Amino acid sequence: MKGAANVDIYQAHLMSSSKLKMKALGKLAEGTTATDFEACVLLHEAARSEEAALASLPMAPAETRLATAIELCWCLVAGRDPPGAATAWGEILRLCTVVGSKNAQPMLSRIEPLYMRAHDDFVKRLSKCKGLAAARASRVLVPSSDSEAKKTLVEVEDILKHYPGAPSLWWAKYRLLEHLHRVKEAWDALLRARQLEPQRASFLATSLLLSVRARSATEASEYVASIRSRLESAGAEVCLFYALAMIELAHKGAREERLAAARDAANAGLAQAGSTSMRNALLAAQLLLVALDHGEKPTLDIFYRADLGDIAASMPAGIVALSTVVNAVASLAAA
Repeated sequence: MKGAANVDIYQAHLMSSSKLKMKALGKLAEGTTATDFEACVLLHEAARSEEAALASLPMAPAETRLATAIELCWCLVAGRDPPGAATAWGEILRLCTVVGSKNAQPMLSRIEPLYMRAHDDFVKRLSKCKGLAAARASRVLVPSSDSEAKKTLVEVEDILKHYPGAPSLWWAKYRLLEHLHRVKEAWDALLRARQLEPQRASFLATSLLLSVRARSATEASEYVASIRSRLESAGAEVCLFYALAMIELAHKGAREERLAAARDAANAGLAQAGSTSMRNALLAAQLLLVALDHGEKPTLDIFYRADLGDIAASMPAGIVALSTVVNAVASLAAA
């Protein structure tokens, strides 16, 4: 009975994916910038349905897993997300060794040329984007100077015209705009990334703090509060950014209530933290909350006591602006 139920779930997910693909193709046929992005969102959702279908069959044979990887790759190629498609392509190659070339080759006849064309075109365009290519290679997304950040932003915006379905590019645009203090535009870019990958915790986490800086106090409060019930299982990063967002909101009203919510979030985050750096960041948030509860101005002691002396070493001694502490803790978590 359980096996039959799993097959039913599998088929339901595949049907959902098929409907999403058909709807996306209709959007692509309209040919506007807006409908192209809507199609990309639908195709990413279809890809998640393919993954959910496979997850419902834990004992699926290699051929079924390969077929799923191929459909997943197609969704991401059609959804203008070459980096995402590359991950799926890697899974295809791994499964081909299990299935054997004789059985795998016919299955690859459609996807291989599609993927290779998308890959080659993306690499060609990326090679012309010197700033973006350097940032991707060094894994330091935001250049140190505003002038370089502006140049890289132009490159990102240009490549997004061709690949609006790449969440990593929208994330890059958000980071660059935030660096340039264009927070309302940064908010829009981050929301695009979230539409494409709503399941990614880092996108949700950073959106909480950014909402306080890019939206009205009322809008930000509603947005941040909407995920409070999920904190116990949302992950340490989401809890940390929820706490930081509430700390900033506390200075706009309802101070005690919001600081209490921040404490609860920091505590929930510590229970879920899986790395020393995340635990230290959450401890710094807790120490900041203790200082605020006592009506004290934050100092470098917060960083020293949270085992973040490397951050303190680069700051002048004495009182530290609240925004500086929040930004330092947030950047530590995002590193």
